[in-house]
Amino acid sequence: MNANRNSTCIHNTSDELDTIAAKITNAASEEEKAAAIAEYQQKMYDDAVIVPIAQVYDYTATSSRVTGLDTSLTAHVSDNTWEWDVAE
Repeated sequence: MNANRNSTCIHNTSDELDTIAAKITNAASEEEKAAAIAEYQQKMYDDAVIVPIAQVYDYTATSSRVTGLDTSLTAHVSDNTWEWDVAE
């Protein structure tokens, strides 16, 4: 398993995540696997670009020119930007 652009929520690559992913794949026990998964999640959290603290209001503006937008994902509509298509 490699931490490629499709396996991380921020579509990045990371040698460190690759190393941790290998620990998950090669774990000898469920306890070892769970520990490696926790380590992977912590690394993803530590490297997060945005960490929302609180959100009181949620406003979303869209354009009929944009397709592939999934506003149900989260409050951050840019979460699936790699799937957007913008008509000219």
